[in-house]
Amino acid sequence: MELSRSHPGGNLYAHLCRVSERLAVLGWSGEVQAAGLTHAVYGTDGFDLALRDRADRAVLRDLVGADAEKLAYLYRACDRRRSWRELAQTMPSP
Repeated sequence: MELSRSHPGGNLYAHLCRVSERLAVLGWSGEVQAAGLTHAVYGTDGFDLALRDRADRAVLRDLVGADAEKLAYLYRACDRRRSWRELAQTMPSP
């Protein structure tokens, strides 16, 4: 399965779990934690692997809710070279 594909720090599944767990420790809502767990479902700028086609967004929306799915979809659109530094400086507290 693609979730076992090699990824920095282990495999993709382990990475997704760490992101969600970190968001929980930081006090973010369940919706944000679900978005963290699924942030790579449509692929990302830094890891070109899509687990689900963006044309079929309803499947993820039904699993994690509309707000979490929107965040995962938005994450796919991020250009890391342009957004990461600014995002780190403007990230609101939970």
